[in-house]
Amino acid sequence: MLIKRIGLIYLLLMKIEKYKIRELLNVSRGTLDRYQLIIEKNKDIFDDFKNLIKKEKIVNLFEEIFSNLYSPGTYGINWDSAWSRKKKIIRRKEYGI
Repeated sequence: MLIKRIGLIYLLLMKIEKYKIRELLNVSRGTLDRYQLIIEKNKDIFDDFKNLIKKEKIVNLFEEIFSNLYSPGTYGINWDSAWSRKKKIIRRKEYGI
């Protein structure tokens, strides 16, 4: 239960769409809104968490650039691994994981 709530806070800070969070974690709208208010009222507590997210976004940017350079259809690239890398990036953009 605690891991689910930490994941909820993480996804809210990543600015993932609320309906996707509800679908992924199977939480109610009320729970989602309650945690959104907790984050808004206690911004100073979540600053360190936001810094970790910023670092992760930079890593994701470089991974996306690498994926675009070696995307499916490029000569000499293993298509299976290129497609799996591309699907992983798309999933991370949509759901944050």
